[in-house]
Amino acid sequence: MKKIPDIIVRIFLKAAYLASIIFCFIFRPATKSAIIAVWLKNEVLIVKNSYYHKYVIPGGYINRGEHPLEAAVREVKEEIGIFAAPHQLKKICVLKETFHYKRETINCFELILNAPPQIRLDYREVVWAEFMTLRKALNLKLSSPVRMFLVKYLTNITNH
Repeated sequence: MKKIPDIIVRIFLKAAYLASIIFCFIFRPATKSAIIAVWLKNEVLIVKNSYYHKYVIPGGYINRGEHPLEAAVREVKEEIGIFAAPHQLKKICVLKETFHYKRETINCFELILNAPPQIRLDYREVVWAEFMTLRKALNLKLSSPVRMFLVKYLTNITNH
């Protein structure tokens, strides 16, 4: 049975998400974010947020004055409960895209794990997570930035 507070938080998150899209439609801001591909063997961790209809990987906005690597470490901890030291993350690329009416600079990182982590979902923002092959992930309805990153990643590994 779902807890009432979780449901209320998910409704609030959905409303805030829709409000942010309206804000971005009007003001077209430039934003910076960090996303993290978490790998275990040959599988990537895909997550589902309660407020968004597509699948993503852990990530979020970079706070003012925050370094992209610090944001990546923070986001992977906040969203899925994985504690990673900055030296464990590798920056793969920076993507620039207009996404939900904002001009976004997306810092893309990877975290390679040697053992299955204990994933902690809050069931408020993040409601589902699963490791899967890159090919299986690319068959999902992924957000545009995540798809761009994973395709770029796949292209890089197949060209080497």
